[in-house]
Amino acid sequence: MTENYNILINKLDSFIRKYYKNQIIRGGIYTIAALLIFFLVITIIEYYAWFNTITRTLFFYSYLIISGLIVLHFVFKPVFGLFKIGKIISHNQAAEIIGRHFSDVQDKLINTLQLNDLSKLSNESSELIKAGIDQKISRLKPIPFSNAINFRGNIKYLKYALIPVFIITVFLLTSPGIITEPTSRIINHNDYYEKAAPYKFVILNNNLEAIQQEDFTIEMKIEGDVVPEDVHIFNGENVLKMRKKNNFIFSYTFNNLLKDITFRFETEEITSEYFTITVLPKPILLSFETELNYPVYTGRHDETVVNTGDIIIPEGTFVNWKFITRDTELLNFTLGDRSIALLKNNSNEFSFRNFFLESTSYSVSMQNNFLKNRDSLMFAVSVIPDVFPSISVEEFTDSSSIGRIYFRVTIKDDYGFNKLQYKYRKTDNNENSSDDYLFDNLGINSSENQQQFFHYFNLSDIKLAPGEELEYFFEVWDNDAINGNKSSRSQQMVLKAPSIEEIEEKTTASNEKIKEDMEGALKDLHLLQQDINELNKKLFDKKTLSWQEKQQIEMLLNRQKSIEERLQNIQETNEEKLKNEQQYKEMDNELLQK
Repeated sequence: MTENYNILINKLDSFIRKYYKNQIIRGGIYTIAALLIFFLVITIIEYYAWFNTITRTLFFYSYLIISGLIVLHFVFKPVFGLFKIGKIISHNQAAEIIGRHFSDVQDKLINTLQLNDLSKLSNESSELIKAGIDQKISRLKPIPFSNAINFRGNIKYLKYALIPVFIITVFLLTSPGIITEPTSRIINHNDYYEKAAPYKFVILNNNLEAIQQEDFTIEMKIEGDVVPEDVHIFNGENVLKMRKKNNFIFSYTFNNLLKDITFRFETEEITSEYFTITVLPKPILLSFETELNYPVYTGRHDETVVNTGDIIIPEGTFVNWKFITRDTELLNFTLGDRSIALLKNNSNEFSFRNFFLESTSYSVSMQNNFLKNRDSLMFAVSVIPDVFPSISVEEFTDSSSIGRIYFRVTIKDDYGFNKLQYKYRKTDNNENSSDDYLFDNLGINSSENQQQFFHYFNLSDIKLAPGEELEYFFEVWDNDAINGNKSSRSQQMVLKAPSIEEIEEKTTASNEKIKEDMEGALKDLHLLQQDINELNKKLFDKKTLSWQEKQQIEMLLNRQKSIEERLQNIQETNEEKLKNEQQYKEMDNELLQK
């Protein structure tokens, strides 16, 4: 290769570099023009159409992809050629381009390149070919190949970029919102933008946090010059009509929310962005057990009741609560005026134990990390105190046994008895008596709540003297193991023995009465005997009796029987009188004989 040919090649390489520089300048103009036009088109479309997030996302990435392709084709491709990266134009192609600018040079330049290629293939005529090449190159040396590229020629292409620049500038100066607003929405394509309308939706709720399994009411106000007739809520599945409270305020109630719910407002003109109601887990009392440990003395078996808040228990009962909850971190148990914060036994269970002597109320409230001091559940513990035992006594006397007193005793209690006693003491008119009562323990069944039995007392056992009094009553004790055994008494009864004077007066009166009765009976008996003697005389010689005589005999027999009964009664009255007298004093032999 000759020195002249190297000079030619260097001039071609210089032309190729200038060619790619020119391509970069022109490609930059084309790129700016194309990107601005594309930007202006999608911006104006978005301004008027107000697309949703999906369409704006499509616009955003389409613009990026198309812009990248344009920049790659019009800018990066000539840059790669400038630095000889990848495929670039050949010397022959450069010669064709130069030839289009210098018409008398094209054939000479191409022939020179072809002769050089031929010299490489033919060794015999290489000197001749080289001579021809040098001759042609000598003619091409004066020609400035780089003049075939005129950078100033790109000025005419600037109009393609200046036109969209001018339009955008005009918009920015007169109505910047046409450019800035849709541009912002396309750049932030994932954000929701509410379409400009003559009104807007304003949520009146302080927050959108609802409590699980409870209702939540959305209240929304229309702000603007125009108020729609109807507003609906779309929750992803259904379109729900809101209730119109007045001309500007609408509401809708979501019932029994269990999970978060997303919704938006819709009218014929516009659609709002999506809102989310966050459902906070509600601390819930699922169930509870109440173990009742009764006092042993009551005889009641311990039991467990389920989901029963109000309880009625005997005094002295231990109560153990077990609460099963959900989504609960702390359980507040308020007993009367005392508040206790219960911690979990395990993941869901709380427990509390207490001993009760009196009635009270209690409440239970749950809380978690989201909700505190929820409404309390109010209950009552009614404590039944151990009442005093009751006792009633009926008194009877035995006419056949003057010295004995009989009693029918009835006792009652809520849980049972400890003991029953018959208490008595002697007193006199001078108040000389013992403070201590004598007593008899009576056998009872301690476990039966109601019992009835009989008891008798023999006055002869205490030798009650004339004029003395006997005070007596019954006393019963219950089996109260909490407060101690309580007792109740029957009415106090008094038996007074007659004095000597009263006995003598009564004896004298009785004797007079007996004497009168005896004299009357003897007189009647004497008259009866006379009548009998007279009848015997009449009947002495008769062999048969007439009807009148038989009637007369029968009447005499009845009179005799009546007199005998009177005498028997007088005898019994006298014996009873003697017993009464003997009960309080010793009778003299003469009186006894009488």
